[in-house]
Amino acid sequence: MTNPARMLHPRELIDSISFARLELLLHSDTYISQFGFPLAYSWDLSQAENRAMMTMGRSFFPLFVGSGCPARCSYCGGNARTQNRINAGHRILWRSHDAVIRDIKSALAHGYRTMALCFDPPPESTKYYVELFDRMAKEVPEADMYFECWGLPEPEFIDAFARAFKAPHSYVALSPDTGNDALRRRHKGIFYTTEQLLETAGRLERSGVQMDVFFSVGFPGETAALALETRDLMRSMSQRFQNIRRLMVWAVQLEPGSPMFDEPEAYGLVTRRRKLADFIRAHGAHGDAYAVLGYKIPGFFGDKRDDGTVEEFEMHFQQFKCMELCFHSKDPRVYNEPALGRLACLEKRRILSARRGAAVPSEPVSEMHRYEDVAKAERPPTQRKEP
Repeated sequence: MTNPARMLHPRELIDSISFARLELLLHSDTYISQFGFPLAYSWDLSQAENRAMMTMGRSFFPLFVGSGCPARCSYCGGNARTQNRINAGHRILWRSHDAVIRDIKSALAHGYRTMALCFDPPPESTKYYVELFDRMAKEVPEADMYFECWGLPEPEFIDAFARAFKAPHSYVALSPDTGNDALRRRHKGIFYTTEQLLETAGRLERSGVQMDVFFSVGFPGETAALALETRDLMRSMSQRFQNIRRLMVWAVQLEPGSPMFDEPEAYGLVTRRRKLADFIRAHGAHGDAYAVLGYKIPGFFGDKRDDGTVEEFEMHFQQFKCMELCFHSKDPRVYNEPALGRLACLEKRRILSARRGAAVPSEPVSEMHRYEDVAKAERPPTQRKEP
């Protein structure tokens, strides 16, 4: 069989496919119970311990409502241009509400309760979701919703969400990426200002909708001083809004197909990753996948820390992130200030070190006890068994 030159399927095809036939999977009960929102997954912990320490409680069903992307975020490997290159064509395609409702009913029958979505390409998304949420409230009222927004949800979207879904198991996630408007404009394909972000967060709070907020750090052109603007915005939002569940900040990682990967020189990045084997080698040799950026940002620190290799920069960068932006908590549904986050991280490291038969750490990452030393001492073994 030969694939067609253009991989653009009609809506009738994706409407005819069921994406919730869990009975066709071997060990489907494991998929249903385990798929949620993990911070990480440790082979040293049992399934139950992983769920208790690193997930948000309920399992999520990844609800498929459409495909495509209108934007080209600098860091994303699934951007519009890459999809066009892969499929020799590209478009935004929405499934019918009937097909989506059918999948929701099937997912509920298999034991799921929370539907998870991350797809809101403008301009059709508001109208599409207002109609879908109203139908869900009537036809599948037992379903909860976790919705990750690319842009900012419009007032009509928020009102429909509030009508259809109630706390505590339904919430909206916003992804402003950075606390700096200029960086956000350069790197986020669907741009909005910090002022607009705060206005939307206020409307969500007044509507009784809970929210998560995702940030990132390590953008090309970013400096340590600009990254602290993200820290300050996180702190301000945590104090201002009572409906925030979690505030998270992740390091930007180099993704194949992203503009940063395709054109590193244009973004001022230093990287040696050019093929799949480079990613396998880097991630396979490191215990903390979120610390392996794959690049160096010249001038990020403004001192001698900028002079080393990519690997040395990654260590300095993670130390900075631990000290200024750590958000870890014993309860992954709650935000912590960095100092408390490092203590929560220490508690987890103690548990894992004891499981591995390694020396149990006694102090959190600090200016004196640096991330690089922690990483070397606690690198997991290369051979491990499934929990």
